[in-house]
Amino acid sequence: MCYAIAVGQDITLSLSWDDRIRAQVNPDWQTVSGTLEVVLRPAGGQLSGLRDILVTAEALIHFDNELSRLLDDLTGSATLEPQVDYDGGGDFELTVRLKYGKGTVSGFLATVYHGARLTFDGVEIDQSYLAETQRQLRRLLSHRP
Repeated sequence: MCYAIAVGQDITLSLSWDDRIRAQVNPDWQTVSGTLEVVLRPAGGQLSGLRDILVTAEALIHFDNELSRLLDDLTGSATLEPQVDYDGGGDFELTVRLKYGKGTVSGFLATVYHGARLTFDGVEIDQSYLAETQRQLRRLLSHRP
């Protein structure tokens, strides 16, 4: 089953639990794989990026814990990134920063072999988005095999 997790209006993770262990992944790790899609709409244009990603359960749990602190304090940051680069699922990052409940999402998507990179910063967000992001993330985590 695929779970969509929105981080702001135009940044979406689409993830599913992996039913097999990837060749280059520690056999004790549980992983999710899927895509990270970013659509940026600056004045007069549109830029988008789509990247296959692979993330460990531990990285998702860490992100969930950081989101909890962020929602409690309404100030700080939470980052999701792969713990290692493996099987073509690396080289991305999402960071949410809040100050008094308002903030931004920043990060990047990159190709491993060619070095092309889409970097984004200043995508506006507030805590109302993050509560739904965490609810969607916890739904994925609750179906962990």
